[in-house]
Amino acid sequence: MKKASLFLMLSLLVIRASLPAQSIVYSGTVLDKISSNPLIGANVSFDKRGTVTDIDGKFEISLEESTKIVFSYLGYETVTVEVKESQNDVIIKMEASDNVLDAATVTGSRYEQKIGESTVSIDILPTKLIERTNVTNVSDALVKVPGVQILDGQANIRGGSGFSYGAGSRVILLLNDLPILNPDSAFPNWADVPVENIGQVEVLKGSASATYGSSALNGIINVRTKYATSEPETKVTMGTRVFDGFKREEVVSAEGWKGEAFVNAVHRSKINEDLDIVVHGYYSKLNSYADSTFQNRGRFGFSTKYRISDQLTVGLNGMINRAHNSSFFIWRNNSDAILKPLPGTVSETRNTRLIIDPYITYFDKWKGRHKLQARYYFVNNDNSLNQSNASKNLFTEYQYQKDIEQLNLKLTGGIVNQFLNTDSELFSDTQFSAYNVGGYLQLDQNLFQKLNLSAGARYEFNNLTIPDGFEVDGNLVNPNGLDDGRLIYKAGLNFQLAEYSFLRSSYGQGYRYPTIVERFISTTFGSFGIFSNPELLPESGYNLEVGLKQGFRVGTFKGFLDLAGFYQRYSNMMEFTFTSINGLFGFQSQNIGDTQIRGFEIGIGGELKIAKLPIRLFGGYTYIDPTYLDFDDSFSLRSSLSSSAEADSLTQNVLKYRSKHNFKIDAELEYNQFTLGVALNSASSMINIDRAFYTFGIGGIREYRIDYGSSYSILDLRVGYKIKNVELGLQLNNVLNKEYTIRPAELEAPRNIGLRVGLSW
Repeated sequence: MKKASLFLMLSLLVIRASLPAQSIVYSGTVLDKISSNPLIGANVSFDKRGTVTDIDGKFEISLEESTKIVFSYLGYETVTVEVKESQNDVIIKMEASDNVLDAATVTGSRYEQKIGESTVSIDILPTKLIERTNVTNVSDALVKVPGVQILDGQANIRGGSGFSYGAGSRVILLLNDLPILNPDSAFPNWADVPVENIGQVEVLKGSASATYGSSALNGIINVRTKYATSEPETKVTMGTRVFDGFKREEVVSAEGWKGEAFVNAVHRSKINEDLDIVVHGYYSKLNSYADSTFQNRGRFGFSTKYRISDQLTVGLNGMINRAHNSSFFIWRNNSDAILKPLPGTVSETRNTRLIIDPYITYFDKWKGRHKLQARYYFVNNDNSLNQSNASKNLFTEYQYQKDIEQLNLKLTGGIVNQFLNTDSELFSDTQFSAYNVGGYLQLDQNLFQKLNLSAGARYEFNNLTIPDGFEVDGNLVNPNGLDDGRLIYKAGLNFQLAEYSFLRSSYGQGYRYPTIVERFISTTFGSFGIFSNPELLPESGYNLEVGLKQGFRVGTFKGFLDLAGFYQRYSNMMEFTFTSINGLFGFQSQNIGDTQIRGFEIGIGGELKIAKLPIRLFGGYTYIDPTYLDFDDSFSLRSSLSSSAEADSLTQNVLKYRSKHNFKIDAELEYNQFTLGVALNSASSMINIDRAFYTFGIGGIREYRIDYGSSYSILDLRVGYKIKNVELGLQLNNVLNKEYTIRPAELEAPRNIGLRVGLSW
């Protein structure tokens, strides 16, 4: 009997040992804690293994024994759960991180990473700041970003650009990662950015040509729109602002109502589990404080996303934008006609722009991502000064991205192609065509969980076709066209010194091809001309930067401090330069030689609590030293600067249209349903502009700069109130009614008051 019992026990032990271990099945959904929207691609890890959530935020894993599971997602606080037994339909709610260094960005690396881990300087403009400042154009909000100035519609980052007369931007404007510069002039069309549907605005400072090609020589502004969430969202916003009069009695504003009114709306929803749709619209009417200046604009857009399977997604986005506007280039004089145009400089335009963006994304069985996206961009400008133009631009990009997990390495590569066709009165009614083809490769590796390394290269070839028999000033232009190809590189590193302490360093080469407008424009304004220059050469350069982004908590202040030192170098820099051709005075884009810009920047952001009241801060200070390297050897260069107007001995080696000092800060206090905001934006004087404005006494510009200078400090206030689904906002801009200019011969807005009403459901 004892032997039989012993045999039975041994048999049971053998049978139990031979059976597979009982697995624990754990499944559920990962959601945003506030909105309850599913988090797609959240990491679910345990014992150096794991998975990611699908398009519905769902996951399922099998465990051999009880263990701890870690849920992580970029921009969210990590969640750890101890699992001891099988569970299904678990709900994991993750909370967005309140540390700004955890914010996600894609612009610098082409994939999502924490902003603190970036190897280059990137700022994220808070979306709420755009909404609460009542702006109808995203460029009006970008001036709050440290180091960014908008000069007559052109973006200038850390002094990399001056006043370019509407052509040749060194900062590329992207909408959802695709370029949205005017095809023939590279002018940013800010009105094509839907302020009613902005998800995030990212500003990269420094050369990014190795990542995004020509026109990214000085930086990138990337606007990413919002997509549909699990719950339908609809928002309608209406607003208005009214301009006050100027302090000087002789400065008389235009007759009639002087102000702006707008309305916009957006709806985002999931039609079913597979189809997302967003529709948005906008209309505004502006009667400016200046004569002959108005704008009526309407815009409609949509975006769709359709999930064919877990691996395959397709979509189509589109927008149409129509406007009728008028403005003038130079004021008549610096006193009683400062708001009136110099004869012959009024430009009235009716324009239509159309954007169509198809895309497809596919994940293969090796977890590689294939993305094919395109943008068809049609622009038609009917202009009253014989400057009408029409252009068609087709941009396509194929991108492949792969995580090589064994090496902690991410590979990103792509092929880009762009075709442009343009016909313009600016080019003597001549039709030009151009194409651009390029390829890029980028490697990003993480070592020891502390060190991020990044390196990349790009080759790009550009061709401009010249029509047979095309002449400039009686000279036949090369009928074989203009070609140029460049291979450029970039490298960077980011080392985490401690928790929320990141040291970064980067080197990036850059280049920019002359635009068709810069090379072949031929037009007049008033008694002056703008001349073509078919011999214009591409410009190139590089950017060096060392920076430290430090998160901190001091008492009740929680935020970050960003310190950066930078050096920008340009060869064959292009600038519009005053000259004389065939007895007519005017401006021409010329290669003015080599230049450099040295400087440093201090940025700050975060939240301070006083008596338990949160105060959000965003801003910084930028100093630049922009100089000509050929200054001592070029008399013509020195004599073209306004600081030489008194005597050559006073000529200062400073690039034109730059302010050496720029300070800005925005602070917002929140109490229950109320918000109170204050903003200050200051810039030092532009030491140099074109001396020709002085020599020919144009518009009294010299006298105005002597009397009023060109520095400015502008104070804005705002207050908001939100109750349930209604949000009210009141803004008072230029509180002290400062009279100032940002670029010569164009007076900025006087004190103005605005009202905004938003309704959402």
